Amino acid sequence: MRRSLVAILVSLSLLVVSAQQVWSQQSAPVLDQRAMKIKDRVGELGLGTDVTVILHQGREYYGFIQDIGLEFFVVAEVDLKQPITIDYSEVKKVRKGYGGKNYITGKRVNPKTNRIASVALLGALVLLPIILVANSK
Repeated sequence: MRRSLVAILVSLSLLVVSAQQVWSQQSAPVLDQRAMKIKDRVGELGLGTDVTVILHQGREYYGFIQDIGLEFFVVAEVDLKQPITIDYSEVKKVRKGYGGKNYITGKRVNPKTNRIASVALLGALVLLPIILVANSK
């Protein structure tokens, strides 16, 4: 009888201790809707993808996605040559790729902007001789 009573008391104490551990564990982080969109976008892009990350404060980071976590992701920054840990809630926008460095401003240029500017310049170079020939007649 005494052994069974001791076994019951030990079992109950273990049950109480394990229940306290479960209750004391913090729940999974709750991200707001905007942060969830950023997290989904980073997940879509995947590890190793070149990205430009724009923070709410205006700071920009350029590099590739090195790690993806529940509350943050890590970008291997190409200009700083070090990994940067970024919380999803700090991010305003994530876009794929990063352009070449503008040595006047020190920022990198959006690849889409480069393409648009190149097409516009090429169009001007093609149209200018046509317009000059048409006006000379």
